[in-house]
Amino acid sequence: MSNLCAHVFTTFAMLIMLMVFLFLQQLEIIEIMLKACDALEDYIKKCKAMVFEYGPVILTNAEKFLESNDLCATLHAYASSTTEETSQDLSDSSKILMVTSASS
Repeated sequence: MSNLCAHVFTTFAMLIMLMVFLFLQQLEIIEIMLKACDALEDYIKKCKAMVFEYGPVILTNAEKFLESNDLCATLHAYASSTTEETSQDLSDSSKILMVTSASS
């Protein structure tokens, strides 16, 4: 039973670390967006206010979009005849990654 508890604790700790990492990535992106506002001389304050107001929502929506869509198919980056096969390959890769992560 203690082995199961240790595994659950390890998985939980990894999940928290992942959430912190993703949060820090979002902060870095927001920081880049704020620096870009400096180029808009007359609208710096307005731009920064919009970044703070809408930046997190945009990043969250973008993350959800990328998780639920095959970006290559959306951008028509490969021939339509291979779209289904490639989507299946990506799906299989995700399953392998999840199984590998869960078993660690």
